[in-house]
Amino acid sequence: MNALQKTLLSMIRTVLWNEPFSGEEGITDEERYQEAVRYSLVGFLSGKINEFCKEDSATRKKWSKGALADYQKSLRMLAAQVSLCDILGEHNIKPVFLKGMASAWYYPDPLLRQIGDIDFLVPPEKFDECCKILENKGYERGRDLIRHLEFHKQGIEYECHRYFSDNNSSFDKAEDEILYEGCRNCITRNIDGKKFYVLPDAVYGLVLLGHMKHHLYEGMGFRQYIDWIIYADRFLNDSTWRNTFSELAQKCGLEQLAKVMTKTAQMYLGLRKDRISWCIDVKGELCEKLLHYIFSCDNFGISSEGKEATHIVGNYYRQGLFRTIRTIDDYATTHIPIAKKIPILRPFAWVYQLFRWGIVGTYKLLKKSNRGSLSMKELNSHKQLLKDLGV
Repeated sequence: MNALQKTLLSMIRTVLWNEPFSGEEGITDEERYQEAVRYSLVGFLSGKINEFCKEDSATRKKWSKGALADYQKSLRMLAAQVSLCDILGEHNIKPVFLKGMASAWYYPDPLLRQIGDIDFLVPPEKFDECCKILENKGYERGRDLIRHLEFHKQGIEYECHRYFSDNNSSFDKAEDEILYEGCRNCITRNIDGKKFYVLPDAVYGLVLLGHMKHHLYEGMGFRQYIDWIIYADRFLNDSTWRNTFSELAQKCGLEQLAKVMTKTAQMYLGLRKDRISWCIDVKGELCEKLLHYIFSCDNFGISSEGKEATHIVGNYYRQGLFRTIRTIDDYATTHIPIAKKIPILRPFAWVYQLFRWGIVGTYKLLKKSNRGSLSMKELNSHKQLLKDLGV
């Protein structure tokens, strides 16, 4: 672990637990800011900007501006969620939100968590009706990626999930059944006076684990990890683990992942050990490997092309050849939309897509090699890490 990485961990601990900040020697304010940008933590870390950026006024200005942008986007996304609730509520459908604001609620200052898109789940018997209502209300239908259907409105992307898991194993199917039942028994959260629907606490932990599992195949960021750390601190004490959560995690094949993520947070990110001893049996060497992998991934990987290509590799491991081919076709026809309407153009779309991954992605990888990209040795050991994590 280098000095900049140690500094980032200290910044996260300072914001999470109000620990004194101990930055490494020789690391500038600008370098700290760039780490925050790299891992999409600008808003989250801005709560302690006075400690992280004392000397460089220009960097401080950029940091504050970025944090304000995150805050304003969060307000916009929150309003969009409320609007979605109102529209679907007229038809007795409750959209249950996943990640994003649902995770942000656990934070001390929810609006400083960076939000990407809006993911939501409805019971399967309501899915088709929900999609028709959204189209009738001006939500533009996008790609159908099987796992979810995309919608767009006023610059915001929505993902309406058919299911949340990869739907590839008995564990996945058990997870989705638990989430569906959670939808039918959803609860209400409130941020900044705006109400929206989420899963009950115990069930929501499965969403966080499932989300990390999904991205471990293609690049997991600290933003997703911090969601879990805050959730574990607030909810997963020994009693809750023993009486409620452990059984759910076992049914979904996520118990080992929960333990490793939590033990790693205790070792490196200051998560308390009192009343959270259920992960004590995890070996420190595995935690070290996990942290190394997360550092190698930036927020979600190294470039859009690299992320897409690693997504395909992950899909092959999880879903098999047929589903992988369909995913490649989705990417190809997204970049060349006319190929969807004119089948004879599909081979050209595929060739372009392979070029995009092979040439453009490699160029960007080399150009940005200072960002901690994965070496071939690390790629070869990635599969073993996934196995050790139980995913």
